[in-house]
Amino acid sequence: MDLKQLLLSPSGRIGRKRFWIGLVAVFVISFVASFVLTIGVSIVRGEKSSALVTPLVQLALIYPSVCITAKRLHDLGRSGWWQAPVYALWIGGVGLSTVGVPGLGGLAMIVALLGGLALSIFTGFVAGSAQPNRFGPPEGATSGAADVFA
Repeated sequence: MDLKQLLLSPSGRIGRKRFWIGLVAVFVISFVASFVLTIGVSIVRGEKSSALVTPLVQLALIYPSVCITAKRLHDLGRSGWWQAPVYALWIGGVGLSTVGVPGLGGLAMIVALLGGLALSIFTGFVAGSAQPNRFGPPEGATSGAADVFA
């Protein structure tokens, strides 16, 4: 599986190692892009304009994070939709904070953060199924035909 498929396709399965590699890649991309764009926007447009850069970068990286986690959940025999409550709480918390309910918004974001941490620990440390499941064969599995001609 190449990096493009890892980051941009929610179908298939990945093991724990590729899951952590994918999350670290998204984190590094987020950090570098935020840093470079914040400096660039600050130089060109001024300090106040750069406050939107990091949230926009994080917003752009939600989809790759969802794809990576969905594939890992598939390896565990679960639907990628298991991560939906975490994102719903996070988006709801940001929305509540934006419209002037920071206490409730902050609480929703804290619950989302803890839920995301629990989900990452679950998906990152629990071994996946060694057998094919409804999401496909395990990562690195070969088909029977390949075994015959090997």
